[in-house]
Amino acid sequence: MALTSGAEALSPRPYTVRVDQGADGQVVFRFFDAPEYHGGQLVAIGTNYVTVYRKGQHFPPLWHILLEYGALVGEVKYGVLPWGFRQHTPSAGQPPALEDGVEYCVTSHGGTCFKYRYRSP
Repeated sequence: MALTSGAEALSPRPYTVRVDQGADGQVVFRFFDAPEYHGGQLVAIGTNYVTVYRKGQHFPPLWHILLEYGALVGEVKYGVLPWGFRQHTPSAGQPPALEDGVEYCVTSHGGTCFKYRYRSP
């Protein structure tokens, strides 16, 4: 189920971050190049960083990860560190759990905001 998809001009070329929430409540971010460069089609791309924060509260972020080595990734699950990435925020442990009904934003070349809906696993 797509919670939100859309682009926000956070970089010179508009990218799209799609946010999906699985039946288990897990939030997944997927990254796409702007459709205007591909005949109206979204084209999956990889990313080298992800930042998640409460809407209107950019600093400090809830979760910030950055590629240290290896390949870009096209999909990131909230709180799950992809291979080759390093977590900068929080400095240790898991990021805080997302709260039901709260709006969050995710950035990675492009960005979007979404409202989390709690689902029990």
